Amino acid sequence: MPRSRPGNSPQNNDVTPEALQRLRKENEDLRNKLEGAEKEMSRVKAEVTESSRELEQAKEELAQNRKDLAQNKKDLTQNRKDLAQNRKDLAEMEKDLAETRKSLDESKEELATTKKQTQAEQLRLLADRETLEAEAKAVREASVAMEARLAEEVKARKAEVAAVQAAKRALQEEKAEVKRLLAEEQARLKEVESLNARLEEGMAQLAEAQDLDEKFAALLQLNRGLQEELDGARDDLQTHRRRADEADGRVASEVAKVEKRLSAEKQKLEKALAQRGEDNASLVRQLEAEGKTPFLSPAQVSGLLDRLYQDVGRNLAGFDIRESEIRLKVGFAGISAEDGGIVVPTTANLAEVKDGLSEVVLKLGRRDLPGR
Repeated sequence: MPRSRPGNSPQNNDVTPEALQRLRKENEDLRNKLEGAEKEMSRVKAEVTESSRELEQAKEELAQNRKDLAQNKKDLTQNRKDLAQNRKDLAEMEKDLAETRKSLDESKEELATTKKQTQAEQLRLLADRETLEAEAKAVREASVAMEARLAEEVKARKAEVAAVQAAKRALQEEKAEVKRLLAEEQARLKEVESLNARLEEGMAQLAEAQDLDEKFAALLQLNRGLQEELDGARDDLQTHRRRADEADGRVASEVAKVEKRLSAEKQKLEKALAQRGEDNASLVRQLEAEGKTPFLSPAQVSGLLDRLYQDVGRNLAGFDIRESEIRLKVGFAGISAEDGGIVVPTTANLAEVKDGLSEVVLKLGRRDLPGR
C-alpha cells in the first residue's frame, strides 16, 4: 500500500507515476546504502578480527621480547665480563705491539746495515766482474798468441820431419846405390870365376902344347891381373859396406835425436794445451755463473773442424774424403768491435742462444799434396 508523502493531503490517495518513480529510486538508493553499510560492517568485522589476531601476535611478541630482554640482560652481563677481559687482552696486545715495534725498529736497522753490505758486495762483485772480463780478454789474447806460436812450432816441426824424411830418402838412395855396387861386384866375381874356369881350361890346353912355359907364364900374368882386380873389387865392396853402415848409424842417430826432441816438444805442447783447456773451462764456468754466454775465436773453431776432419779421415780406413759439406748452427758475439767470436750452442745454453743462431755452410775437400 503506498505511503502518503508529507505535505500531501490525506484525502488525496492518487499517486502519480513521477512520484512512484521517485519512490522506487529512493528505495533503490536505500537498498544500495544498506548493501554498502553491510559491506562496511563486514570490512570492519574483518579489520576487528585482524586487529584481534595482530593483538594476539603483539602479546606473543611482547612475551618473547620480555624473554629476549632477560636474555639480553644476561648477555649484557657476559659482554661486560668479556669487555673487561678484552681490555685486559688489549693491554697485553699493546704491550706485545710495543715489543713488536721495537723488534721492527731493530729489524729496520739490521736491514739498513744489510743493504749497505749488499751494496758494498755488489760494488765488489762489479769490480771482480770487470777484473774477470779483463782477465778473460787477456787469456783469450794469450790463447791466440799461443795458438800462433804453436802453429809456428808445428810448422817448424813439420819442416824438421820433412828434413828427416829427406835424409831417410837419401839413405835409401845410398843403400840402393850400395846394393847396385854389390850387384856389380857380384857380377864381376862371377866373371872372375868364369875367367878362372877359362884359365884352368887354358892351362889344361897349354899343358898339351909345346910352348908350355911361355903360355904358362902368360896365364900366370893374366891370373895375377885378375887376382888384383878381384882384390880391388873386394876392397871397394868393404868400403861401400862400411860407408853404408856409417850412414845408417848417422841417420839413426839423427832420427833418434829428432824423435826425442819432437817427443819432448809434443809433451810440452800437450801440457800447455791441457792447461789452456783447464783455463778455458774455468773461464767458461765463471762466465756462465755471471749469466754470460762464452764464445770461441775463429781459430779455435777452425781447429775443432780440422781435428774433426782428421779424426774422420783416420777412422775411415781405406776411404778418402773428397767432397763434403758441414752445416753449423752458430751465433756471433763479442764484447767489443775488435774482440768477438763464434757462439757454439750446447745443451746448457741452447735455450738462451737458439733465437740468435745462423746457419753457416762449409765446403770441405781433401787438398792434394804436391807430387801426388
